[in-house]
Amino acid sequence: MPRFLLPPPRLLARVRWLFLLLALFNAAVMLVMLLLVSSTDRVVQVAALVGLVWLCWRGLRGYQLMHFSLGPVLFEGLALLLVGLAVSPMRALGLFYISLFFRALYGSVHRVATITVVYLGVYIGANIIAAHYGGAALSLVVINQALGFLVLAGMIHVLGRTLQRHEAAVTQERLLREAGAALVVAPDLGRVCVAVRDSAHALLSGGGQIHVWILVGAPDALIIAATSDQAIRDATAVPLDLATFPRSVQAPLLAHQCVEVPVSATSGMPDALGIPSGMSWCTAVPLTVHGGLRGITGVSSESPIGREQREALITLGSMAALAIDSTILAENLHQRRSDEHFRALVQNGSDIIAIIDAGGILRYTSPSLVRILGFQPEQWVGWNVFGSIHWDDLPRARQEWALLLADAGSTRTIVFRMRHAGGTWRYLEANAANLLHDPITEGVVMNIRDITEHKLLEDQLAHQAFYDSLTGLPNRALLMDRLNRALARGSRSPAYVAVLFLDLDHFQVINDSLGHAAGDRLLMAVAEQIEGCAQPEDTVARLGGDEFAILIEETNDVIDAVHLAERIAECLRAPVVIDGREIVVTTSIGVTLSARGGSGADALVRDADVALYAAKAKGRARCEVFDPSMGARAFERLELEEDLRHAIPDGALRVVYQPIVNLATGQMLGMEALARWQHPRRGLLPPSEFIPMAEQSGLILAIDGWVIEEACRQLQEWRLPRPAEPCLVMSVNLSARQFDQPDLVEMIARALHASGLPPHALKLEITESIAMGDADSAVATLNALKALGVQIAIDDFGTGYSSLSYLKRFPVDTLKIDRSFVVGLGHDAENTAIVRAVIALAKSLGLSVTGEGIETAEQLHELQSLGCDQGQGYYFARPLTANAFGARLNDEITRRPRPITSVRGPRPNRGIA
Repeated sequence: MPRFLLPPPRLLARVRWLFLLLALFNAAVMLVMLLLVSSTDRVVQVAALVGLVWLCWRGLRGYQLMHFSLGPVLFEGLALLLVGLAVSPMRALGLFYISLFFRALYGSVHRVATITVVYLGVYIGANIIAAHYGGAALSLVVINQALGFLVLAGMIHVLGRTLQRHEAAVTQERLLREAGAALVVAPDLGRVCVAVRDSAHALLSGGGQIHVWILVGAPDALIIAATSDQAIRDATAVPLDLATFPRSVQAPLLAHQCVEVPVSATSGMPDALGIPSGMSWCTAVPLTVHGGLRGITGVSSESPIGREQREALITLGSMAALAIDSTILAENLHQRRSDEHFRALVQNGSDIIAIIDAGGILRYTSPSLVRILGFQPEQWVGWNVFGSIHWDDLPRARQEWALLLADAGSTRTIVFRMRHAGGTWRYLEANAANLLHDPITEGVVMNIRDITEHKLLEDQLAHQAFYDSLTGLPNRALLMDRLNRALARGSRSPAYVAVLFLDLDHFQVINDSLGHAAGDRLLMAVAEQIEGCAQPEDTVARLGGDEFAILIEETNDVIDAVHLAERIAECLRAPVVIDGREIVVTTSIGVTLSARGGSGADALVRDADVALYAAKAKGRARCEVFDPSMGARAFERLELEEDLRHAIPDGALRVVYQPIVNLATGQMLGMEALARWQHPRRGLLPPSEFIPMAEQSGLILAIDGWVIEEACRQLQEWRLPRPAEPCLVMSVNLSARQFDQPDLVEMIARALHASGLPPHALKLEITESIAMGDADSAVATLNALKALGVQIAIDDFGTGYSSLSYLKRFPVDTLKIDRSFVVGLGHDAENTAIVRAVIALAKSLGLSVTGEGIETAEQLHELQSLGCDQGQGYYFARPLTANAFGARLNDEITRRPRPITSVRGPRPNRGIA
């Protein structure tokens, strides 16, 4: 919608809008009359129409721009004259009136007078021309109308000016209200001054470029708080003195009067105000409260500001003075409260607040001195504080003090001990700030707190971190720290560093039988005995469990370390009484010596551990000194163990099968599954080279499980094509760790179910030592396996320490005679007697007997003569792959069974089956 059709919100604009509509309405009436009049002078009629349209466009354009220029006024008069001539001067009088009144609402008196003269001249001229052509004289009505026309034009102009002043007053009132609201919410003096500056700009806007500056303070110390460029209020700025201002400005301000002077009288204004060049006038308003000058608000402008604006600026100054005074009072009150709060904190705080001069003399101390050190403040004021610091901490404290004094404004933290009134020493931490340059403090301010409990806790935690909680000996961390230090010193000395690793033999048996509490008491007694054997300068440490270590920081030869190991072994042979029982412990000891040229601490500890492992491998209760070959073997074992971890996923394990035959008929009754490892570099490895390592590392569980699953699957594969043949039995060895697993029965059941093999076709072999380790638990496990339907065999029988009563309770089907007894048959009477006794025992218990490791016809003949049921060994066949065993099985079935005769078999091979 066009703008002229919408009524504006302001009053003066509404009046102008009304007269515009009236002018347009009269123009429309004149347009109708021009179209209806039948004039013989068509040129005048067309010119009048064009002039009328141009007058309408001039009115709309002037309303849109909010002003009218004087240039086209003569053209407006000409257009009005043409309209009056074309219609009649009397009928065009309304258009004259409205056009004049509409323009009378814009511009100054001179502008209105010019327009009035032109319009009156046009009106009277139109009437004169009309009278001349009409043959009549100019009437008095025209003269009266012209005079009324003049009076009404002046009244309309006065109305417009009055409305302008009214709107300006309303705007000023609104701006002053907004300024008051901004001053009320201003939180500090800086924000107050910024609010005053912004309000002054708003009040004086529209009058050309201005520059506002605000000064705050007493007349002799005025701070520039804000300018038009930026808010300054720099507390460190050099204050201005009103006495330096020009006299024409200074005198009225001191008299609390507003002053407005030309720039020629303000040439002495301070440059710090930043007044731009070209500003011709300066207006300054004093900010006074209760007869006192609180500051100055100044405005530099290109021309004098109006009276209304100056009065508004004075009003703003009064409001600003009250706001500044209120802010200063609030800041003073806040400062007093802060001082009181600080004083309360100092007086009642837990820390000591002290001020000390450069010589260390105490000038002030807070009452907390009584609580922390037990002295009254007056006892210490004037005393040199360095006289009460612990002598061990005094050099460091003086050094820190000197560094603090050397740098003004610096801060340092000093920790020292100071004597308590009761004679004890307290640990104190002082945060010191050098304020000697501060005219208020003129000293070093210290905030001192008691950290005695904290230091004691630190010492306790440090002891726990570096000492064993049970024996009180150093732990591994402290041993390694001292070892590193000893090696560092040893690099500059011809002496060696020696490390001894000790491990108690069979300590787990004591824990299991007597309990962990008795085991702990034994460890404490052993720790005392080891400490008694070592030298005071040696470090005896407990590494954990039943492992101990000794560090000899300086020794000339490994012999000294070996002698110490022998003394320790001798001391430990003395019985220790625990819970009324005499316990004798032995220990395995590994010894290593640092190499010339420097050995790392980790390498030295590793070598001692390798030597300890070698001592245990050689039967325990002995001492072994490390040599490089041990390290090579240990590395080789570690490498082999890592390879073994990947053997099953990589498919490197193999299962071979050795036949078990009936010694009376020669018929194959079954086979034993044996594991082999196809190593990528070492070739096919027998069980003796990886099974012990697998048992120690725990890998034996995965190996046993895989062998059982593979053996069950393979036997079922052989059985399916031969359903009518006698049932073959697969024998599989169980390791000690596998036998102790709680899910052993479930694992066997899963393997049988997965393969489809009937349970009675599987025979599980356990060694005699496994069965007798925990006989009661073994009975329960064997009964569970027997309930599953599998057969049970005791392997390597005769090499352990069997109890016949337990053997009777075991649900065993077969006893397997160890090959060490079979080897001596025929020429060793003792071995023959043992084998005879085992076979007789088995027969009496209703068990079958299998002889292992049969390699010669003579051994076979002896076993047959003694009544042994079954046998296996190289005499019959070496362990065969699945394919080779399957082929042999086919040959076995195609030929009829015949008794085995004692003929010379293959050349004996002492390899391990």
